Amino acid sequence: MESVNLSKLGTNQSILDCIEQIRNKQNKTFQWDNLNIIILEDDSGVINIMTKMLKNIGIHPIITREGRETLEQIYTSYDQSIPITLGFFDLIIAGGMGGYETLQHLQDFLPNLPIIAMSGYTSDPIMKDPTEYGFFNKMEKPFSISELYQIITLTVSLLPKNLYV
Repeated sequence: MESVNLSKLGTNQSILDCIEQIRNKQNKTFQWDNLNIIILEDDSGVINIMTKMLKNIGIHPIITREGRETLEQIYTSYDQSIPITLGFFDLIIAGGMGGYETLQHLQDFLPNLPIIAMSGYTSDPIMKDPTEYGFFNKMEKPFSISELYQIITLTVSLLPKNLYV
């Protein structure tokens, strides 16, 4: 896969230029707007930032704030023949089911759905070795726009093409 030059991000190259560069390179591989991404996150600030980042590349994510809601949305999507491509699960949800518990419930139904663990607690054992706990990968908060796009690109590049085209 051809790499995207992110070295000037934050200096002379604007975020929008970076997005356009990523779009142009990745459109050769897959269509961003065909991706169905679900986000489990209870922090409104993180939700707003991730939603804006994803909408900039044509992805309209499904937002859930608690694990039970996430599971319900995933099951509903599959019932409507709109499968989820990947998920981003915050590990800790105040007063609710967090990312790890949600993933455990999901394993019987969709054991191969790539789920990215998200947390600001980098010392959490799951964040140290996410695959050991059933996650596809991890994304430490706070994260940059380029980190978000890179993890989506990596994840989707490893999926069977019929899941997102």
